[in-house]
Amino acid sequence: MELKKLPLTNILVEIFSVVLAVLLALGMNEWRTNKNNEDLSLAAFDKIVKEVKSNKNKLDTLLVNHKEILVEIDSVISKLTRKSNEISFGQIVFEAPSATAWEAAKLTTAVNYMEYDRVEKITSVYSTQKVYNDVSDRVFQELVFFVPDKDREKMKNQFYKQKVYLYNLISIEEQLIDEYVKFLDDVKSQGL
Repeated sequence: MELKKLPLTNILVEIFSVVLAVLLALGMNEWRTNKNNEDLSLAAFDKIVKEVKSNKNKLDTLLVNHKEILVEIDSVISKLTRKSNEISFGQIVFEAPSATAWEAAKLTTAVNYMEYDRVEKITSVYSTQKVYNDVSDRVFQELVFFVPDKDREKMKNQFYKQKVYLYNLISIEEQLIDEYVKFLDDVKSQGL
C-alpha cells in the first residue's frame, strides 16, 4: 500500500473553504432568523396600533354614553327630590377594550424583538386599560344590578353612589383616551 503525499496547501485551502462555507451558511441562517423576527415584531406592532385605534373609538363612544347617563342620574335625583313618580333613564353601555393583539404579541414572543421604548409605551397603554377594565367591572356590577328601593331617600342615596362610581369611571376613561392619543400621536410622529 502506497501512501500519497498530499500537499499541505491543498489541505489548508480545503479546510478554509469548508469553514468559510459553514460560516456563510450560519451567517445567512442568522440573518434570515433576525429578518423573520423583525417582520414578526413589525406585524405585531401594526396589529397593536390598529387595536389601540379601535379601542380609542370604542371608548370615545362609551364616554359620551356615560356622560349622558350621569346627566340623567342628576335628573332622576331631582325627580326623586320632587317626589315625581316618573323615573327613567337611558341604557348605560359597557364594553371592554380589546387586548388581543398585545396578548398575542407577548405569547408569540414578538414583543422580544421590539425596541424597548416601544414596548414601554405599549405597556403603559395596556396597564391603564387594565385599570379601566377593573373599575369598569366594578361599576358595571353596581349600576346594572341596581335594585330600586321603595324608600325615596334610600333610592336617592343609591343614585348618588352610582353617580360617584360613574364619575370615577369617566375619569379613568378620559385618562385611558389620553394614553391612546399620546401613543397614537407618538406612532404618527415616528411615521409608523
